[in-house]
Amino acid sequence: MEANQVDQIKNLAIEADWHDMPSIRGLIKHDLKMVEGKIQELEHGTYVAAKEAFKKVLPHEYAVIKELKDILFDRNLIKNI
Repeated sequence: MEANQVDQIKNLAIEADWHDMPSIRGLIKHDLKMVEGKIQELEHGTYVAAKEAFKKVLPHEYAVIKELKDILFDRNLIKNI
């Protein structure tokens, strides 16, 4: 791999059944622990918005979650017409 190549991050959306939830829950827990670790590195007495913390610590995941939210919102909007 050459030094000037950019790493690519691939995202995959999966529609899950109820029995798949523990694995999805585990992924979310992992991200929460990562953000928690970064928040603890901040100075004491600092106020941090959770949304802003996720944006800075996990920017790619935040963008994917935002896109998924928009897709689900549009899908539910069409269903409820």
